[in-house]
Amino acid sequence: MTTAPEFSCIRPSIQTRMSKSIRVDEDTHRALAALKAEDETFDELLTRLLRERRETVRAGAGLWEDTDAAERAREARAEMKRGVGDP
Repeated sequence: MTTAPEFSCIRPSIQTRMSKSIRVDEDTHRALAALKAEDETFDELLTRLLRERRETVRAGAGLWEDTDAAERAREARAEMKRGVGDP
């Protein structure tokens, strides 16, 4: 018999906005808690992780500009798809 995963609830605490609840399973909660600084709320943690992700994406934007890397990547993808039977 399979049991349903346990969930934790993370509630952002922004005083000027309505609060939202996000259900996460226990493993996700433990992983987030491990990333969270001692003086950081879960809302601050999630905001920081989103900001860092955006910064990472922005840092990579334009890296292929003025190169043929994008075309080579498309060709490699098409070749891989042909290798597994796609036209």
